[in-house]
Amino acid sequence: MIQFKEIDPDCGEKNRLFKLIDKQNSKVIMEDSILSVSGEVRFEDFNNDQVKDILIQNRSSARGNESYNLYLVDTTQNRLTKVKGFELVSQPTFHTKLNIVESYALSGRDWSAFYKIRKDTVIDLGYVIYWNEEDEDGNPRDTYKDYNDVLKQIKKTLKRK
Repeated sequence: MIQFKEIDPDCGEKNRLFKLIDKQNSKVIMEDSILSVSGEVRFEDFNNDQVKDILIQNRSSARGNESYNLYLVDTTQNRLTKVKGFELVSQPTFHTKLNIVESYALSGRDWSAFYKIRKDTVIDLGYVIYWNEEDEDGNPRDTYKDYNDVLKQIKKTLKRK
């Protein structure tokens, strides 16, 4: 069972106390002070272990770019691991084939970036795609080709490690 307690709704830092409680014995499995504007909770697998992890909405920008706190669920150890830095990833989705996180940000230039979760930290892989761009002659670029090229490069890089 997930429980939220509002600490200070006007605080710009950590405004909610998040608790994960075992329904059977009411034992607190995890407790964390977090920033969450809406308190929205989603359940999605973000580490390819076939177990849905917990995403708690962090904040949303003027263009609707939402970020989340991510807690990886470990059912064998009956614990959660908070992923450091994940709240900086805009509109995250999980790419199951490459085992990476993709972000998509709406801004003056819409862009996507790619990340890897290593233990309890999100690592920026250093690849960025700018969408709806033009080439040097002013013609529309095939940004989907750029995207697929980046995914191929990431796949090669991850195989080497």
